[in-house]
Amino acid sequence: MRDPMHQDSGKLSPHRAIESSRERDSMARRRYQKGQLWLDGKTWYGRWREDVLVGGVRKRIRRQEAIGSVKDYPTKRLAQRALDDRIAHVNKVSYRPRPTAKFADFAQNWKEKVLSQFGDSTAVNYRTHIRKHLVPFFGEYPMKDLNPEMVQQLFLVLR
Repeated sequence: MRDPMHQDSGKLSPHRAIESSRERDSMARRRYQKGQLWLDGKTWYGRWREDVLVGGVRKRIRRQEAIGSVKDYPTKRLAQRALDDRIAHVNKVSYRPRPTAKFADFAQNWKEKVLSQFGDSTAVNYRTHIRKHLVPFFGEYPMKDLNPEMVQQLFLVLR
C-alpha cells in the first residue's frame, strides 16, 4: 500500500498540508485592513498598507494621508468612516497591486510603442514637447499620482 504522504505534489490529499498563499507567491489579499487613525492638532490622519508593483516585484508600502479636519469630522467614529472609504479599494476581493511607473518611464515607453504610428512631422513635434516640457515637469511623479491640478500647474508655468 502507498503512503498518502508521498503522493504526487499536484494531487490534493487530506494528509498533505495545503500551501499558504505566501509559499505559492500569491498576490491574494492577506487580511482586512481598518487602518490607523489619529488626531494631530486639528487634523485627522490615516495610515494603511498597500501593495504596489515596482519593476514587476510586489512591495508592501505604508500610505499616510490627511483625512480631514475636526471641523469636517467632529468625532473619531466619523473620521474612521472617512478612512474606511479611503481604503475600501485595498479591502476589495478584486484588489490587485498597482504599478508605480514614473512618468518619465511611461513617456519613454509611449515614444517607443505609440509615436511610430504618427506622421514624421507630428512625431517630431510630440517628441519635442515630451522632452522639453512634460518629462522635466512630471518626470519623477508616479503615474497614479498625476491629477488635473498638476496639469493646470504645468500650463501656468509654461505661460
